[in-house]
Amino acid sequence: MATDSAAAIVARLLAGHSLEIGAADFGQLATAGPLLPRNTAVAIAHFPNEDMGARVRAAAAVRRSGHLPIPHVAARRVESADQLARFLADLRRDATADRLFVIAGDPDKPLGPYPDALSLIERGGLAECGISSVGIAGYPDGHPRIATADLWSSLLKKVRALGDRGHDVDIVTQFSFDADAVVRWLAELRERGIGAPVKIGVPGPISLSGLLHFAARSGVSGSRSALAKYGTSIGKVIGTVGPRSFLERLAEGLEKREYGRISLHFFTFGALQKTVEWVRSTSSNPSAKARPGLTSWPLLPVGWDVKGDTLRSRATASSVRVNRRSSFREEFLGVKWIDWNGPRVRVGGDLQELV
Repeated sequence: MATDSAAAIVARLLAGHSLEIGAADFGQLATAGPLLPRNTAVAIAHFPNEDMGARVRAAAAVRRSGHLPIPHVAARRVESADQLARFLADLRRDATADRLFVIAGDPDKPLGPYPDALSLIERGGLAECGISSVGIAGYPDGHPRIATADLWSSLLKKVRALGDRGHDVDIVTQFSFDADAVVRWLAELRERGIGAPVKIGVPGPISLSGLLHFAARSGVSGSRSALAKYGTSIGKVIGTVGPRSFLERLAEGLEKREYGRISLHFFTFGALQKTVEWVRSTSSNPSAKARPGLTSWPLLPVGWDVKGDTLRSRATASSVRVNRRSSFREEFLGVKWIDWNGPRVRVGGDLQELV
């Protein structure tokens, strides 16, 4: 990618993207599935208190929608080798699934014979059960409970173990707010001799409160400085946050050298349709830059749309044109938007900054 422009890099990253859903989200494929490029990879997360059958049913729905199911297996949640074998057999029968994503999982005590992802890769008989490709996790921001040196050691062992067993391997990173940290991690990955394809984890459009919730669950810093790098701030409390600024910064970093096969992996957080629409919109204009002003501000009041420099109310069909020198007063569902003037806008009593 070193010879490509930033816009070309964004386009290429988006062209090869994958998505992640929960097993309960598969009903959204009826409307979102047809909007995706055929054979898009769709990962299915392994949540606590969720039976294996739920992911089999979701994988079958992904396959029926014309896409490639990649169910997750959290090693510490697998109760026995027989349970794993049955799960893999069901995936082959019902979803023609030959890809898997293996992660340790978060229980402190394993429920069965696999204490970590490596043990499941080494002793789970994945190849014998028809699995040809296995994804594993990468942590550009580190892990709250695992030392950085141990993360690198574990990653290298998993890559080697998968190669020894004839599996294709790719690495899917935890999402990050810091594009510079991701680029540094990629550089170290390649310097350590790991050439596997990498999918950079990216949050789909989501409310800031939801984003911070999932960040806390995933061990990702949601500090003011981290959010500033992502292109938002803790003060933004209405609407959704998108990853546009993050992708621009990531593309700038990827311009500087060759990093091998890199694409994006979108965590949809239950909002598959919204994520798919965001990817389609951004893919249609990858050279667009987030600029100071309304069009780059990712948070809009519920029930409003933005196009260019115009805000439009879906309920009343009223609209108003704004820029950094505009000042207006509008009320929608009891929320007053007051004094859009310069780089700040006051929403009720909350002062928010444009990015």
